[in-house]
Amino acid sequence: MKQIILVPGTHAWDGIKQDWYSPGQPFHEFLVTMPGHALVCPNEPFVWSTRLGGVGFGDGDLVVYRAAGMNLYQYAVPPRCPQEQIPPEDLVIISHSHGLQPVLCAAARGLKIALLIDISGPVRADMMPTALLAKPNIKRWVHTYGGRRDRWQWLGGLFDGHVGIERKHPLAENLQVPGADHGEVLREPRHQPMMKGILEGTIHGE
Repeated sequence: MKQIILVPGTHAWDGIKQDWYSPGQPFHEFLVTMPGHALVCPNEPFVWSTRLGGVGFGDGDLVVYRAAGMNLYQYAVPPRCPQEQIPPEDLVIISHSHGLQPVLCAAARGLKIALLIDISGPVRADMMPTALLAKPNIKRWVHTYGGRRDRWQWLGGLFDGHVGIERKHPLAENLQVPGADHGEVLREPRHQPMMKGILEGTIHGE
């Protein structure tokens, strides 16, 4: 049984807000009925501050992502409850936007992930060293991205030390969803067949 952790993006959690990862939302309910898959703690999903990092100067500005990554690691591999550890071959993580950065931080610390589906994660030069450390611990990484309508993806890559707009991630399978905006893949049921295909391994990126 594959076990799925959902990781929201910037400003997606405040303790009250209901978003794509919340019980009762279309994407959450789609995953609940996905054969061979189960949400980890479906009524209490993984949360982090969802604050924005990487907008100042210096490596320390990424600390919000590192802290969230440590929490994610311990969420999947509880140090005081080793019997509750999710087997690496069963761990699936679906992240949105800057939710990618805590996942990469967790994998860089040693969290082994069978499948990472990253929805519109900003491609940041200042996170590339972390991504390079993370990559050997991620068996399969699918990065989906939209087009011009998804202005938040490229805005999320500002102040990272590089020039230009990057849509594709150089370390992942890249799968374009033409015309999709920043959160459409997770909020519109018409994209669920694509997500099902990625989870089942019948749809691949480049």
